[in-house]
Amino acid sequence: MKIKSLFMAIGILLVSGFAMQAMTVNQFIDKLDRQEGVSRISLSPFVMKICSLFEDTKGVNSVKLLNLENCSPAMREQFIDDLRSLKDSDFDTVVSSNEGGEYSKILMKVEDGVIKEIVVCNIDGEIAVIQVKGKIKPENMDEVIEDNDGRR
Repeated sequence: MKIKSLFMAIGILLVSGFAMQAMTVNQFIDKLDRQEGVSRISLSPFVMKICSLFEDTKGVNSVKLLNLENCSPAMREQFIDDLRSLKDSDFDTVVSSNEGGEYSKILMKVEDGVIKEIVVCNIDGEIAVIQVKGKIKPENMDEVIEDNDGRR
């Protein structure tokens, strides 16, 4: 009887350990992308290729924006919990800030000195996730920020 209880306890610990496992960036984005009430805007590699004929895309291959404005409060809370548990060995956390009710997290995947992916998560009343993929040179980041800072 005691052995049976011991195996049961070990089984529960193993199952809860797998359930508490950190979520990867791709799992996080995929989970959000499938949720009802999430607004999506995507610029696919095809669209970005066409854009590159008219404008320098600075190595950006695709952009995805997910907005949780129309989601239920429960979904928003789940998003916040998932965001806090987000850990991915392929990504470096560049910014993680929690001030005055605002929470921001910026993750970056860099390979061979080239930025392959940037994920920006922001909660400030509105909840949004931006995923940018490509082969972006770090020196182009300043230009991209300057071009899109809204002060023209």
